[in-house]
Amino acid sequence: TSLQSTHTVVDAQRHLPCVEKKKKKSKMADRLEVTDHIVGANRADEADRLVDDLDAKLVIENFEDLLISRTVDDVFPESRFHVIDVSGGDSVVAAQKRLAKHTFLALPVYDSKRHSAFIDRIDIMLAVLEASKHTEPGQSLLAALEKVRVSDIAGKSKRNNFKRIQSNAPLGKAIELMSEWNVRRLAVNNAEGQLVGLLTQSQVVRFIAQHIHLMVDSKKTVGSMKLGFREVLSIQASEPVRNGFELLKSGGVAGIAVLDGSKLVGSLSSSDIESVDLQAAATQLDMSFTDFMTNSGHSEIRPPVGVTQSTTLEELFVKVALTKVHRVFVIDQNSEALMGVITLTDLLKLVNKLS
Repeated sequence: TSLQSTHTVVDAQRHLPCVEKKKKKSKMADRLEVTDHIVGANRADEADRLVDDLDAKLVIENFEDLLISRTVDDVFPESRFHVIDVSGGDSVVAAQKRLAKHTFLALPVYDSKRHSAFIDRIDIMLAVLEASKHTEPGQSLLAALEKVRVSDIAGKSKRNNFKRIQSNAPLGKAIELMSEWNVRRLAVNNAEGQLVGLLTQSQVVRFIAQHIHLMVDSKKTVGSMKLGFREVLSIQASEPVRNGFELLKSGGVAGIAVLDGSKLVGSLSSSDIESVDLQAAATQLDMSFTDFMTNSGHSEIRPPVGVTQSTTLEELFVKVALTKVHRVFVIDQNSEALMGVITLTDLLKLVNKLS
């Protein structure tokens, strides 16, 4: 099966060349057992950093202390670097190009006085879908989108509210606010009130994965926690990809499953709008999901990342950190039926609840 699922065991040595060196420490060896269940991650450099960071943080004795003692800056020290942003007067096309250039999912938007909004891939997706409704087949969307200003669509999805946090705030407070406000990122301000960076869900989840051994419930399973068990929005791989983007819009989600019959074969997210060629979008959006993915710069359809009911929270967090996905699908370990989906939002709300 193409599904990257935790019930398949692979040789940890292939993915973590630093394992032998680290096995001298019994605690580290125990924690590295989780990597035996990571399939398809194949990110040796990421794994090296993950393990090195674990070693550096052994002084913290429990998870609650971690969330109190570590600050936003500890999670994202890169916040001290230059902020990449976009003007409200720029075109949507310019914003899309900047997002693609820096491989970002969102950019802060500034007006004449301050940063006050985000524009993200969901906003871009909505603009592309709207423009395509008023474009004849074969016509370019480029001219229409050049006329749309960033300020016209920033935050239009209502899923990306601009919320701030101080760089010296405790990590636990950031997780609490992300969960309460249901946001995927926070604008990080320094003591002078200047924007110095963005704190994203991915960064927080990666940091937690580095310290997951401190979580009392880390050995509990997805099944025992009833995590992610819910109906999953989906399309068939043979359907026009436009249907998938429209479902993302109407369903208020950032990602959906793609099925071949009842079998999970892929996923579609708002990030995939980057693959739409604005010169040929009207035609491209009517391609099937399969044709769209294989004709849009992807050599093959990316296999979905899956976990099962028996996957532990430790395995789950490490897998999400290494594969850098924003959602994993819950698959029945016997029938391989799709049972649910776990998002980064779910993980942070779980941490907030357990802490």
